Amino acid sequence: LVNECNGPNSAHRTIQVAINDAARSIVGYKRRDHIHVGDLLERAGLPSLHEVAAKAVALETWKCFYSNDGGRCQEPG
Repeated sequence: LVNECNGPNSAHRTIQVAINDAARSIVGYKRRDHIHVGDLLERAGLPSLHEVAAKAVALETWKCFYSNDGGRCQEPG
């Protein structure tokens, strides 16, 4: 098994932990309160990193189909 604290997922985990900490700050919970992350984010009105990424991909896909350049999506870079 790959340690999820190393490799490509470590940056994602670090970002999600920061989002979770911000949510705790907004709603006034401490880590020791052990609230489910989904409930925490919902109460704080914050999306998870996964939700942000999914929405970004959906938006870019939509722009490729409905842009003014005839639907041609340009390559990144």
